Amino acid sequence: MKKILKKRNANGDIENLLVSVETIKKDLVLTFVQEVFSDNNKWGEKKVLTDVRLTRFKLFEAYSALDPTGEKTIEYLTKQATGENDIVQEMKKLSKETEEIIISLPTSRHSHSRGIPTNDRMFKNTFLPLIVNINGKDVSRDFWNFDIFESNAVNVAYQALIKGEIPTSNNDLVDFYGVQKLHQQFIQDEVVPTSAEENILSK
Repeated sequence: MKKILKKRNANGDIENLLVSVETIKKDLVLTFVQEVFSDNNKWGEKKVLTDVRLTRFKLFEAYSALDPTGEKTIEYLTKQATGENDIVQEMKKLSKETEEIIISLPTSRHSHSRGIPTNDRMFKNTFLPLIVNINGKDVSRDFWNFDIFESNAVNVAYQALIKGEIPTSNNDLVDFYGVQKLHQQFIQDEVVPTSAEENILSK
């Protein structure tokens, strides 16, 4: 993936926007990953990954015909990503299909001012350690044991969903079966990014 935007918000949070383009069965598929790192967290740690949103768009056939390799699309997005606009939403208008995964910590000191990837975290509205939403469906309950990963919970959840790196625990009461089922569903639905897109979470 190519990082096309990095900015620091007024509250000190760092936002990255990464993108990749690939051709799947003559369709041009655009994948964005938005990630937020923050020093404002309950653990008092530096650059904790607090939010990640993966959005995949299947563009209309006309765009695939005009740019079969995706190089022109990447060039365009690199120029357009200024931080003052929402390039992801702009590309959504040009797409015939959209898939989205959102993983967020439920609370932080400045959560309400982030704006991405979710705006439903203005206060603690869940007893669960993560807010996880897949294509509009709340699957947070499958991540109820992820509090054992503390400040690394968002990253572990992302790697489990996308790469299938299902975590293990010595605690017999901890169960990640639900997460494993979600990952297998993604493979069947071809929602999972290619190998070039897997290791994208870096500070």
